Amino acid sequence: MKKFTLFFISILCFQSNEFNARSYSIENSIVLTTLRAADCGIEMNNFRRQLRAVVPSTSSLPPGSSITGYRFRIFNITRGGYVEIEKPSNSFNFLETGFGRYNTVYHVEVAVRLDDEWMPFGTPCVVTTIAAPVPTRLINQHCGAEFLTATSIIRCSPVDLAEVYHFKVEFLEDDVVTAVGFYNSTVPNFRLSNIQGIPAFAFDQDYLVSVAVTYPSSWNSHQGPYGDTCEIFSKRTPFPALVGCDGEIGLILSSPEEVFSVTPISGANRYRIELTNSNNQSQTITKTTNQFSLSDFNLLPEISYGDVLYVRVWVRIYGSNLFYEGKDCSVSLPNADRPAVEYYPNPFNESITLYWEDGVTPLNVRVFNSMGTMVEQHRTGKMTGTSVKVAHDVTPGVYIVRVEFEQDTQVFRIAKN
Repeated sequence: MKKFTLFFISILCFQSNEFNARSYSIENSIVLTTLRAADCGIEMNNFRRQLRAVVPSTSSLPPGSSITGYRFRIFNITRGGYVEIEKPSNSFNFLETGFGRYNTVYHVEVAVRLDDEWMPFGTPCVVTTIAAPVPTRLINQHCGAEFLTATSIIRCSPVDLAEVYHFKVEFLEDDVVTAVGFYNSTVPNFRLSNIQGIPAFAFDQDYLVSVAVTYPSSWNSHQGPYGDTCEIFSKRTPFPALVGCDGEIGLILSSPEEVFSVTPISGANRYRIELTNSNNQSQTITKTTNQFSLSDFNLLPEISYGDVLYVRVWVRIYGSNLFYEGKDCSVSLPNADRPAVEYYPNPFNESITLYWEDGVTPLNVRVFNSMGTMVEQHRTGKMTGTSVKVAHDVTPGVYIVRVEFEQDTQVFRIAKN
């Protein structure tokens, strides 16, 4: 029993001596570090730059020890005060510290953690921050862009440590600034609806936008100058039309079931067309899509081959309650035997001339205003020649012309300037 006790005490003594020797070794092995030479004494051009400490070589550490962390102490030499941050890696940047300011001198010291024990700080390094941020402006995809609504978000390039973004919006009329509005934001974006002092948002408006930033400088916050202006636009007034409706011939369909389309308009949420037949009967249809067919117009008499129909087109844009009218069009189902009628100029200033083939003189030509009232009539059945001038005395506006043959009636839309 005495031998066992003596052996146990010997083991404890050996372990204690080994532990004390190791503690003594760490306590008496001072491991120091500092910023790298490439990061010491510099003037930083941005706050995102990583400042790195020298990693102590393995040979400089006590046997069996390792570096387990880095502590950075950052003194503000310009105005006083300091902050410390601890990192598992050997680098940091000023955005992590919450202590960065422009045009400020800092001393940066670094200490390492050897196993579980922090070493003393090494030699300090002087680091100076950039004097002021570069003036900002709208991001590239928003500079020169067209915006659909007053609530569309308009962004500028963010600035490090920015406290306030000052947006200035100048309203242009014929390239002349006629009103100026301002908006301050803590984030790098705004909406035109935020701006006071400029006309209410509408189509076809032009603006100049510039941005200034308030940022923390060495002593106080400071507002920098406004950056380059960017011209932006509200959406151009939409002008829809039927796809494929070119020239005076209009759109020719193969059947009443053939689908025809209104030109797609960015931001449109409603498309509307009005169809008027040769008897001046109309039906209007509104859809959320831009595709239609003649068979949609079930309230009109049956549409047959040889019929010519008059179509008016509108579109409504998201954020507006108004429908905007576009280009009108004649739509027909072809009939090889129907008389050919041409008319021009359209639009016109004085009168418009209707032409037809020799030997197929129409019986009657009538002109109707947009309310459906006949304003002019020409009885042409006994006249000689292949043309007639119409709409001499009408006021400027839009009119419908009905050319009546013995077995056919053709309808056209004309406009007087």
